[in-house]
Amino acid sequence: MLTGAFFIGPKDFYDTLNQMPEEEQNQFEMTGVEVANQLYGNETLRALQRKEGRFCNTGMKATVLGHVSSDMLEDGTVISGVGGQYNFVSMAHALPDGRLVMMIKGTRQEKGKILSNIVYNYGNVTIPRHLKDIIVTEYGIADLRGKCDQDVIKAMLNITDARFQGELLAEAKKNNKIPQGYEIPEQFRHNTPERLVETLKAFKAMGLFPDFPFGSMFTDVELMIAYALKVLKAKAAGPDSANFPEIMKQLPAEMPDNLQPFMARMGLAAPATPKEIQTHRMLLMAFRLAGFC
Repeated sequence: MLTGAFFIGPKDFYDTLNQMPEEEQNQFEMTGVEVANQLYGNETLRALQRKEGRFCNTGMKATVLGHVSSDMLEDGTVISGVGGQYNFVSMAHALPDGRLVMMIKGTRQEKGKILSNIVYNYGNVTIPRHLKDIIVTEYGIADLRGKCDQDVIKAMLNITDARFQGELLAEAKKNNKIPQGYEIPEQFRHNTPERLVETLKAFKAMGLFPDFPFGSMFTDVELMIAYALKVLKAKAAGPDSANFPEIMKQLPAEMPDNLQPFMARMGLAAPATPKEIQTHRMLLMAFRLAGFC
């Protein structure tokens, strides 16, 4: 059923593996990365074992022409090693019925600004366009294999956040990569986070699409603390940080009862030292920004 080189997850994941009957355990082949990630060594057998294989991986950015960047920024900053990504890609193309699925978040936040991860050009390429296949963002799927540049650009624009589609389309027209009269189809012009939230609302009410679909060792208190700190970090990097001194003045002198469990988890229920008091106030501001108080 699965060939793997390593596995990682929450405690109940390991418990499930340990309690699994031996007959089921034997359906999982744990082996070295050099076996899991490539065909070399026993190509005929490995090709048969990977019949109709789907090789999934993640990237940081993709261009509208199908290049993918996963390991380095264009200024030379190394984010991670390439790992087995290139091996996965070449294996998907070497197998007659294999496909590569590259997953990329449509946007990211940097210094308080929302930026697109789908760009026109980028100064680092991990996977070149001649090895393009399937790219997935939260807005959809772009099947790129075998398509000409014009059709690749159209497919990539369809899965781009709507806030950045116009700029990318204009760049493609300026460089004569797409007809001047082309417009993105109406059904793809509403790629927004708000529409995703609305689309998923009914499913989340049914208990689907949880934040940690395979389980988590975090408690509800820890998850809410993490969320509040992420809100604080995001706002501290943007123009909202100018309001922090005024927000600090408005914080309650007495700790609200509903926040006591959070402060206790952080060891700040009774701050004593100047550092603890400062951290206590910053955490309280994070809760205020997150709407907890």
